[in-house]
Amino acid sequence: QMGNCGLKSKSSYSDSGPPDTHDRTPEAAAIHNGAVLGLACLSDGSICTCSDDKTLVIYNWKENTQRQLLGHTKAVNRVVASKKSSDFIFSTSRDLSVKQWKQDSGECVQTISNAHTLNIPGIALSPDETQLCSGSRDYSVKVWDVETAQTKATFSAPRNIVTTMAWGGNAGEGGGGGQNIVFQGSEDLCVRGWDVRQSSKVPAVHLTGFVYFPTSLALSHGSNSHLLAAGCKGFNSNGCEVKIWDLRGGRGGNSNGDAGGNSGGPPVLQHQLTGHEHDVTGVQFMKVKHSSSQKDDLLVMSVSRDGYMRRWEGIDLGVGDVTSRRYMPSDRSSYTCLHSWQGFSSDTNEEDSLRYCAVGDVNGSVHVVDCDGTSVHSTAPGVAIE
Repeated sequence: QMGNCGLKSKSSYSDSGPPDTHDRTPEAAAIHNGAVLGLACLSDGSICTCSDDKTLVIYNWKENTQRQLLGHTKAVNRVVASKKSSDFIFSTSRDLSVKQWKQDSGECVQTISNAHTLNIPGIALSPDETQLCSGSRDYSVKVWDVETAQTKATFSAPRNIVTTMAWGGNAGEGGGGGQNIVFQGSEDLCVRGWDVRQSSKVPAVHLTGFVYFPTSLALSHGSNSHLLAAGCKGFNSNGCEVKIWDLRGGRGGNSNGDAGGNSGGPPVLQHQLTGHEHDVTGVQFMKVKHSSSQKDDLLVMSVSRDGYMRRWEGIDLGVGDVTSRRYMPSDRSSYTCLHSWQGFSSDTNEEDSLRYCAVGDVNGSVHVVDCDGTSVHSTAPGVAIE
């Protein structure tokens, strides 16, 4: 079911007129009254967050202003935003709906009610931004047309309780796939990749070998757009890995999976990185200029409920060549999500912001951190670097 939300943002709308151009300045440190469950960096340099307090917030951290988006009736699980344009934000919720919001005004322009029959922890936008994918605990993954909000495809598998999603990458290079593969983690200890062009009940990519299930996914971009990273659930340093695969396959090594229809062979598990002590709740690939040359270094940033951010270096090198550094973006908070400003099609951000990550925590706060561990901005006090 599709419809206009017909709801107004508390901070941006009046009962009788268009959006107010004067956004409010937050009075308290935290921008949510509950945990930040997801966030997305926006093309104008601001951040969109979502929370179990039922709201989304567009937070301009440079001006310390925010716009609250109201409409969901239960916790908002995930948010994803346009990168090729500055038009739309999409969110999923425990109220079983998917909503579309305008970035500039915060207006809700479309709602898909009862998108699934159980909670919806996964959402991903296609690289061309014409399709949206949602993943649910009801074992299903659905592909939606962004313009019409009509279902284009549905995929499911037994015990496929979706935990996280990502779309893109050059999976199946030489055998098809690429930008048409949407990846999802599942509580049955695997990652599945579905080819949205097909109606097959068998995933195009199937990655196993987890101690516990994947809690976060990220795909690299640019010249390294064949890498998939997964952050994993874990306890007491058991199972809290960051796993990285080369999706092109055919490179030797331990694949721990299969990839149907991929003539390059199954994806190769390149790295299994340990160091976190609890759930790895966010992973991001980042490219930064090498300090002594113009070469781009490929990094993976990760955050965890253990209260630390890690920077993994040497990702594009061989097994055993990866090193890591550990940072504490705030006073040992438990971190819930991670995103960066890299990968936008237009150069709308300042050069420095391409080094920045946005991090959410269980206390409703947001932190902006340089990939070298320097705290740039925080709605909670304190930073320590090891």
